[in-house]
Amino acid sequence: MKRLISNNLLSRLIISNFQFSTFNFPLLVITILLLTSCSKNDVDYGLGEYRVDLATVSKQTGSDVYFILDNEKTLFSPDYTVPENLKDNQRVQLNYSIISDKIQKFDYQVKINGLSAISQGDLVQMAGWAIDTLKNDPIQFESVWIGSKYLNMTGYLDYYSIPHRITLVQDTTIKQNNMVFIEFRHDKRNDPPGPRRRLVASFDLSKVLGEPQQNKNLLVKFNTSNYGEKTYNLVY
Repeated sequence: MKRLISNNLLSRLIISNFQFSTFNFPLLVITILLLTSCSKNDVDYGLGEYRVDLATVSKQTGSDVYFILDNEKTLFSPDYTVPENLKDNQRVQLNYSIISDKIQKFDYQVKINGLSAISQGDLVQMAGWAIDTLKNDPIQFESVWIGSKYLNMTGYLDYYSIPHRITLVQDTTIKQNNMVFIEFRHDKRNDPPGPRRRLVASFDLSKVLGEPQQNKNLLVKFNTSNYGEKTYNLVY
């Protein structure tokens, strides 16, 4: 079976609602493969191929439930029964196989192989002195990227039994033209050392920064156990 992994290396072990909890299945080890573009005539939609992406659920009363990728493409699976507890605008990690192009108003008809809800929240604003009061426990950092209006990230935490808390916060004290200073904060909440667990999180930037594609420069700081204090420059 071929595996096409887009965006970044992802996993099925997720932190939900920013409160860390373990799930009764092992970590999914994924080999990253480079996605190559091809013309429509060259596309092979054999069900032996699957993709793993972050997506947003669209679940509105009286309408079909579908998924929106961060590139704005829409996925629809007429045979898939969406879990009752999955809410509109929920961020998920989606494992799917493309069956065909255009179906009704959607870009692709797909087969859903599996999905997991991931951690999600909003960018919040604080003055620098208030940010300094937040815990800043290190995480094992893996990746960060912008997808549509979201800042997405992956990493690992040492988790034993006490839920952890994570926050993405803009420092409103520092003001520079077209530059936004952001910090990721992690609070272990005195959780004892435990097994390494996967974190996949998605933060909505639009409520603070407006809609994407404004060419705003984001300086995002992480306290990491593997690289020390690292700042990443992203464009929103």
